[in-house]
Amino acid sequence: MIKSELYGGSSSVEYFLEYFTPATEVDFCGHATVALFHTLASTGMLKIDGGQFEGIANTRAGRFKVVVTKGDESFKVKLTHDQKPQFKKLEERSREIAEALKIGLESLSARFPLRLAKTANWHLVVGLKSKDVLDGINYDAQKLSQLLSEFGAITAHVFCEQADDSGKYFVRNFGPSVGIPEDPATGSAAGAFGAYLFCEGLLRKDQNHLMLVQGEAMKRPSSIELEIIREGDKLMAVEVVGTAVQSFTLVSAS
Repeated sequence: MIKSELYGGSSSVEYFLEYFTPATEVDFCGHATVALFHTLASTGMLKIDGGQFEGIANTRAGRFKVVVTKGDESFKVKLTHDQKPQFKKLEERSREIAEALKIGLESLSARFPLRLAKTANWHLVVGLKSKDVLDGINYDAQKLSQLLSEFGAITAHVFCEQADDSGKYFVRNFGPSVGIPEDPATGSAAGAFGAYLFCEGLLRKDQNHLMLVQGEAMKRPSSIELEIIREGDKLMAVEVVGTAVQSFTLVSAS
């Protein structure tokens, strides 16, 4: 991370960020960005005026507006994905994808078309019919890695919708090709997923708030809020909102 006080004449604080998995460097990592700014805020390294900080995360995937808001017990971090989303159709690869996930072809939901989606990184988006199938996935690491590498995607974002149409989704995210067997929270995929739902016409006109529940299978549950920013029928941005929990502190031996 490199911090810059000025960018192109702006007075905004800008942070230049790089992200590394156990296997490689990736263009963007949403949950790491949330964790970083939460840590900076909780350790007093951000100047929070009136309970809020605004800055920029400059990454290989582009520049993302960051807003940190102080709550009663913690800090909320909002990342704005406002780049034009990109998609690629994958219906003809459905059998291969099902085989890589080790699920039956009939478990794929016809309501959610198979897509590659991108607002920061490319992600494979796979909708399932039931949470039971989602919870039971024990994928073929070699086959899924090969598919993700071929598609240029860093993870498979596999999900099902809560039946009450409340805007709640249960998610598992797999990235074996970049050294991550499963991720408990995936902000870059969340941004792409929000754009996918909007652009595929899968949201109601008044449905602008979504909740993703992830990490349950790992016993590391997380909740990611999505805000869909629209002007009429045009998607303007997807805002990914989350907080963080400190897991440990590194102490110098010297």
